[in-house]
Order: sequence, then C-alpha cells, then structure tokens
Amino acid sequence: MINQVQMKIVESVSGTALLEMLTAATDWLEQHAAYIDSLNVFPVPDGDTGTNMLFSMRAAVQEARKVPEPEPTASSIAAAVARGALMDARGNSGIILSQLWQGLARGIGEKQVAATADLVQSLQRAATLSVQALSKPVQGTILTVIQDIAAAARSSSVVEEDLVTLVERLVGVAEQSVAATQSQLQVLRQAGVVDAGAEGLHVILEGCLYYLQGRRPTPRRSRTTPAVSASGRSAPGAAPIGEAYGFCTEFVLTGNNLRPEKIRTDLEDRGQSLVVAGDESTVRVHIHTPDPDSIVRRAGSLGTIQRLSVRDMDEQHRAYRTETAGMLAIVPGQGFAEIFASLGAHAIVVDTLRPPQAVEKLLETIEKPGNGGVFVLPNRADLIPLIQEATTARREQIRVVPAKTIPEGICAALAYNPTEDNDANSRLMERAIEQVHSIELKGNNPRTGQVTALLDGFHALQGESTEQVLEGIMAELDVDKADVVTVFHSRGIAAETVRSICAGFRRADPHLQVTTICAGLFGSDLIISVE
Repeated sequence: MINQVQMKIVESVSGTALLEMLTAATDWLEQHAAYIDSLNVFPVPDGDTGTNMLFSMRAAVQEARKVPEPEPTASSIAAAVARGALMDARGNSGIILSQLWQGLARGIGEKQVAATADLVQSLQRAATLSVQALSKPVQGTILTVIQDIAAAARSSSVVEEDLVTLVERLVGVAEQSVAATQSQLQVLRQAGVVDAGAEGLHVILEGCLYYLQGRRPTPRRSRTTPAVSASGRSAPGAAPIGEAYGFCTEFVLTGNNLRPEKIRTDLEDRGQSLVVAGDESTVRVHIHTPDPDSIVRRAGSLGTIQRLSVRDMDEQHRAYRTETAGMLAIVPGQGFAEIFASLGAHAIVVDTLRPPQAVEKLLETIEKPGNGGVFVLPNRADLIPLIQEATTARREQIRVVPAKTIPEGICAALAYNPTEDNDANSRLMERAIEQVHSIELKGNNPRTGQVTALLDGFHALQGESTEQVLEGIMAELDVDKADVVTVFHSRGIAAETVRSICAGFRRADPHLQVTTICAGLFGSDLIISVE
C-alpha cells in the first residue's frame, strides 16, 4: 500500500534526478514483469514482453550510470539512456521503447535540466520515431499508448504545468489507452487481455510518477481490471495449422552512412514484426523470419553485425503453452474460476458448504502429472488446516498458501513468479497476502433481516443495510492507507447497490482506484478487495 503524501511541485529534473527517476521506473517494471509476460499474445504468444522490456530498461539505466561527470546533465543522461536502450533492446517492444528514450534525448537537447516543455517536445519526437521504426505500424499496441500520451501532452494547458501534474495526467491517459487496446486488436479481444507492451509502458510511466511524487510503492499488482480479464497461458494464440512463427532475429548493425529507412524497405518482405531504428552509424534490427541466415548475410554486407540473437519462436511458444500452472485455487463459482485461470492458476469449483468435497477434488487434481511444485490457494480459512493435513506427506512438493479469502488468493496468485524457486515464491505470496484486506457481504438473513459482513475471513459485523455494515467495516480498515478497491459482485445484486458501495469508498478517499467486476454466482452478494 502507498501512504498519502502531500503533492510535490517539480519544475524540472537534473541529470541525477532523471537517472533516479528511470531507475525507479525500472524497479517498478521489475515488480510487474511476470504479469506483463502473462498478457503476451501478440504478435507471438510466447510470454516474454515484460521480461524483454525489463531487460531493455536495465540496459538503458546501466549505460546512464557510466556517465563520468560528477554532476551529470539531463542531456548527458538522456543521451546515454537512448544509447543503452538501442544497443541492448530486446524484442520489438524493447526497440519501440528505445525510441521513447531517443525522443527524450532529442527533446532535451543540450540542456542542463529537463523541464515540462522538454518532456512535451520529447513525446512528440518519440511518437514520430516509433512510427518510423515500424514497417507495418499496428494500433492497439505500445505504439498507440505513445501516440495517445503525446497527443495529451500537446494540450496547451499542460505546458505551463509542473512535471508532476503532467506525468500524473499522462499516466491516466496511458491507463485508458491500455484498456482500449483490447477493442482495437482481434487477438486481444479473443484472449480477453490488453496489449502487453502497452501495459509495460503504463507501468514505466507509473514508476516515473511515483518518483516525482516522492512516493515509495510496495511490491503489489495494482491493475486489477486487466489482470482479472487476462487469459494468461490459457489464452488462444497458437499458430494456424501448417504455419510457423519462425525465428526472432535481432542484431545491431554499425557502419558509415547507414540508412535505416532503406534497410527497412529491403527487409520488409522477408519476415514479420520488422522494426528498424537508429541513425547513420548504428541501426537496431528486429524481425521474425523463417530464414535468419539470409537476413544476417544481407545486413552484413552493409556494415558490422553486433549483438546477434536468433531465437526459435516455435519452441518458445510450445514451451509457453505446455508449461504446467504452478497454482491450484479453490473457488466458490465459475466466475472466480475464470479470474484465477487468468492469473495462471488451475481453479477447482466447489460447493461453499462442503469443505470435504473441496479437499477431495484438490487431491484428485494434484495427482495429475506436473512439473515442479504446486501452490495451493484455499481461499477459505476453514480449508487451510484440512488441506495441510491431507497433504502432509508431500509437503516439499505441495505448498499450502495461507490465503483465507478470495482477495488474498488473487494477490498471492499475482505475486507468483514461475522463474523463482518454491521457497522464494512462498515468501512472495505470503507477503502479498499481508497487503490486502477482504470484505465479504451476505444479503438480508431471512430470519433476522440483517446484513452480515466478514472482515479478513473472520471478524463479523451485522447491520440493517449493506451501506450501514460497510461503514462499520471502513471505520476499522483505515481506508486512507489504501490505493485500490475491487468490488466483485454477484450477478443478482442490484446495480444501484454496487454504485452506492463504490461511491462510499470514493467519499472516504477520493484518491482510491475503485473497480467493479461481476463474478457470476458465488454464494455471497459481494467480495471486496482493499489494497
């Protein structure tokens, strides 16, 4: 959770501050890279966009740290960031991202510090460079977000604002732009996800904003709506029968009098997802091709090839599609089953009144062959000891995560990182549980006529109405320290009730991000997550 802070006024950033801001953005991206990977279905569903963007950002920051000046200027840092990002960009999203930093360098020019007007100019240049780098620009991607934030920055009113206000506005525009990508690309609509590269840029901008505001965010996922709708590894996206993805071929070409636009034209009929960026001395190339040798030979005749990388995308895709989910979640209805499936967990739907049935189904599922350990998300306090007892003999393979509620389980699932070992994931998931409060509301009891609410799976409150009970819960929660509220409501609850509840949270704290999600039928009226 992020504590409220008094709004800072930042008129410009020095070279040191610029480096610190991009370092903060990289750190924030690292906390979300696995989630961004799970969104990756376009152009190839191989689950590496977040990883590629993180690698590219780290390279950019590392290059900037080499600037020898004791007091580096904004100009020198921006130039180093652009150079590092171009030389070591990974994937098409990484190269497009490098154009954002190239735009930053050109927008700042030779200035000692970067002001609001410089950032506005940088975004205009970045939007132009990003389009120029692509042989076939596609809307509904990271390119769309760059164009949208550049258009927002062109507004005459923002030029005179401080950097915090401008970046805050850009983060809001980016969030809306990311959400819209799902309606712009059919493959995203089919998978039920937003574009991974677009979300990666949104996360980077968020990290910049947190730095400018002086805020210190703790590790957590905050984008509940895209996360819940994401289809992750179960998303469609296999290559059509008889077709293949080929090889992701990347390299840096150095020489004299190189012409990026000519190279782009020469290569555009030799593969897909072509991105060519750079200048007369250094050009970065990314292409998906069935014949990487011919690409390398052609480029090698123009200059010297460095940092050559050729990856078999068909093998990457097969590994991604066949990877066994490391999580099993017990849920009270099909709506939540879909939500947990979107986070990479296999969901087991059980009758909320029959704990033994849940354990029996769980054990049946565990017996199926898998690779590596399994993390079990009980999502109910009374199931935790039952599952722990039933799986005692396999404690090393089966880890029971102490998620007492659905929101705790969702946060734990979001924290799961398939690249970490079991012990590390246990720590990550248990730490995530500590960052969320859960509220479960059940409608009027037919005998008493009262509404009942459970706080964090245990503490119960009763009252005459949903609003009355929720007020009591909010008084105990200290909502001022929260950032995100997600209201999971049943299919049968009145829309007016849901709107009233959301309004109540916003009145308590206008800065809260409040999201509503219909989770079908699940035995309660509402389950609310407060992070």
